[in-house]
Amino acid sequence: MSEQLAKEAFENIAKNINISNLKADSLKIVVFNPINVTRKELVTAIVDFPKDSEIYDLMVMDADGNDVPSYLLEDMGIVWDYDLPEVGFRIPYHVRRFRIAFLASVPSMGYATYQVLPTEETISEIYKIDCMENEHLLVEILNDGRLNITDKNSGFCFRGLNQFQDSLDVGDEYNYRAPKEDEIVSPYASDTKIGPILSNNIYSECTIKTKLRLSEKPMDINYTLLLVKGSRRLYVHADVLNEHKDHRLRVLFPTDVNTDYVSADGQFDVVKRRITPWKGWKNPSNCQPQQAFVDVSDDEKGLTIANRGLPEYEVLRDGRNTIAITLLRAVKHLGDWGVFPTPEAQCQGLHTFEYAIIPHAGKLESSIADIDARAFNAPLTAIQIKNGGNKLAPRGIFIDLQPQKLVISSIKKAEDRDSLIVRFYNPYHNSMLGTLTSPMPVDNVYLCNLAEERLEKLECINGVVTLDVPPKKIITCEIVTKY
Repeated sequence: MSEQLAKEAFENIAKNINISNLKADSLKIVVFNPINVTRKELVTAIVDFPKDSEIYDLMVMDADGNDVPSYLLEDMGIVWDYDLPEVGFRIPYHVRRFRIAFLASVPSMGYATYQVLPTEETISEIYKIDCMENEHLLVEILNDGRLNITDKNSGFCFRGLNQFQDSLDVGDEYNYRAPKEDEIVSPYASDTKIGPILSNNIYSECTIKTKLRLSEKPMDINYTLLLVKGSRRLYVHADVLNEHKDHRLRVLFPTDVNTDYVSADGQFDVVKRRITPWKGWKNPSNCQPQQAFVDVSDDEKGLTIANRGLPEYEVLRDGRNTIAITLLRAVKHLGDWGVFPTPEAQCQGLHTFEYAIIPHAGKLESSIADIDARAFNAPLTAIQIKNGGNKLAPRGIFIDLQPQKLVISSIKKAEDRDSLIVRFYNPYHNSMLGTLTSPMPVDNVYLCNLAEERLEKLECINGVVTLDVPPKKIITCEIVTKY
């Protein structure tokens, strides 16, 4: 439901964009950036041409007519679809549909318009290469599927990353519990098939197929590595068919970082925790919650693991400060207070996992690894538009917040008045001088509490508000526009 609401909101904005100066025979794609960071990143889009179109390849240009690196991912053929008007029955149609990828440059909390045109030239070339490498990372794939990743910025090589590990689990939906006689399994090189490293003009990728030799029958794991040109993160997409019960599947990332602390993204916070729990902690497992990412770092180097929907991690006390991300737990009971069977908690079937490996120089606070992790969690979104308007330029911003370390959590209409609420926070221990900019004509800006009650009027000069943001502080601003 949330995706559909977001799509409708994007379409409502896009129909006001002036596309009169763009090529008449091009399809128009609008790319939206939901975070306060200017980004040049990979985006995929669905584009629909008339069903009788004869198309050899596709090219992408920005609104000024400059060529944009792109790749035709898939010709989906003639597809039946429909529009659903606000009033009346659905309107069916047939189109020739394609899926494309390109490097979009989109401003902070803004949008950018692109043009897609057929071409007789060969744009979408793909070729084999010997290793995965870009401006920031060098990735070596080991025979058993693990990775050695060199961060060119720090010069440090993180070894043995992305090792899948399965173990038995006799716990419940709340807590993991290992049996007295555990079965811990990781892939063997003999069971791992590494596909060719394929590259085009915007990214390189490699698909790896492996298995875990569990007692009943093997568990197949297929995963794809993707490294985009200019990116500081290695994207991993893993598919796992779970036909086993009472077990836990994790993926391990040895950091070899000398530190006593781990940092994890949380609610309006980045939480710093000790890796070794206090002496009263009796459970040998020390799993902790996370939201967008977890990081282990020291003054020289660090490793951030970003995730989409994987809320549990543990830093192992194994001498290497290994980050363990829980992918799947299959258990039979709700809790430990008595028999309460939950057979669906065995999580049978196909599961897809997405995460990113982000090495960096120095501590998390001084790097941009956390910004990269938040960008991974809020990908660029592209939609095709048929008709535009005249209210908005082909490229623009709605709100800007600097510095980028400040995190926007909400931009919304006020609950009981016609104004805009912008909520953000400082997740770190140092104060920051924040600058909130609105391109819309501003009448007044107010500092509010979480209930959107006005506390004080803020000075606003030419749409810019500057204010001190204390450590661990949530800030709510109300922007009253002149229209």
